Amino acid sequence: PTQHPKERTMNHSSMTDVGRIIDVGTQSPEFQQWSYPQWETVTVCYHAFTHLPTTRGEFVTSPEFTCLGRPWRLRAYPGGDMISDDDMIAAYLYNLSNDSVKIDFTFCIKDSTNTYNGNSSTISRKPPSTHTFGPFGTPEEGNGAGCRNLAVRSTLLNSSLVGGALLIEVRMKLAITANATLDNNDVGTVAFVPENPFVRIMLASFMDEETADVVFEVEDKDDGDDDDNDDGKNGRPKTIDFHAHRLILQKCGAQLAELCGTGTSGTTSETIIRVSIGDVKPVVFRHMLHYIYGATVPPDILKAYAREIIDAADKYGIANLKLEAEACLVRSTRITVANAMDHLLYADAKNCALLKEAAVDFVVENKLEVLERVSLRDAPGGLLADILAAVAR
Repeated sequence: PTQHPKERTMNHSSMTDVGRIIDVGTQSPEFQQWSYPQWETVTVCYHAFTHLPTTRGEFVTSPEFTCLGRPWRLRAYPGGDMISDDDMIAAYLYNLSNDSVKIDFTFCIKDSTNTYNGNSSTISRKPPSTHTFGPFGTPEEGNGAGCRNLAVRSTLLNSSLVGGALLIEVRMKLAITANATLDNNDVGTVAFVPENPFVRIMLASFMDEETADVVFEVEDKDDGDDDDNDDGKNGRPKTIDFHAHRLILQKCGAQLAELCGTGTSGTTSETIIRVSIGDVKPVVFRHMLHYIYGATVPPDILKAYAREIIDAADKYGIANLKLEAEACLVRSTRITVANAMDHLLYADAKNCALLKEAAVDFVVENKLEVLERVSLRDAPGGLLADILAAVAR
């Protein structure tokens, strides 16, 4: 599924485990092979469903819940995903653990009589689908899967809401191959050992206003809404606040931490530091800060803002992010005679070795046309030396 910018988080969820087996006596090996592993069920309740956004592509995310010993979230699209059919709702399940897992899963919509509602597009009336969910942070939604046409919205509104709530039952079990036994490696992952939660805790700390002791006020120069802009009222342009933690910045973003000065971390009004940022777009600053907390910058953002991310990461010393954005820029850019010098000058100024190598290689391969149409008069001496050395190879 495509990731969309609008997201809301539900405050509560109801979770119900059903289908447990109670043993009387000791299980035989044959019975263990038949019954292992068991289905686990969680019912996610989307309360006041009729008041949830119905714009196509806008989703509502459940709180984190645990199933099969792993953390998950369910994302529902009350008005349908961008690829859903008309008048259909969609739902996708996301793995929040740091390891991949292969499961059988199904969605069922429960009505007030506890019967199942759906159509041929759902998997509630046929064997569940099997999917390998990638670890949390996998690019391009590799940690999620679901159903783009789960149920007809108009039908749900007429007969399937329970006290105004839409109940989506999520059923899952670990998948076992046809030749698997309890003793071989095919089901070795069933004995789940929880991963180190540090990355998840760090990501959850991003933009946490309650614990933050630093606020970055990033100027929103692209905002064209005069009503929302402070300019003309108090002489200040509109800014967007990004909450952060000085300790994390000191370890992962030292140059940003230096802007916050020295002192003891804390969250009282006397210790919260406000820092103005006027040379980075808010969308770029947000992803850079999120990267510091351990997140992955989505590929579409890297491609759309490659130079801006390189500029910000270079200024604030986020070296790995700079290299990642530079690699994306090289992959997505077509170097031509018309823009070769621009890329060379930019790479030289920002110390982007990969981009510089790509541009120099282009100049060498097209040296006659470049010499005829491009002036190297204003190029830095070091850059000319690099070009001449490449030509001489």
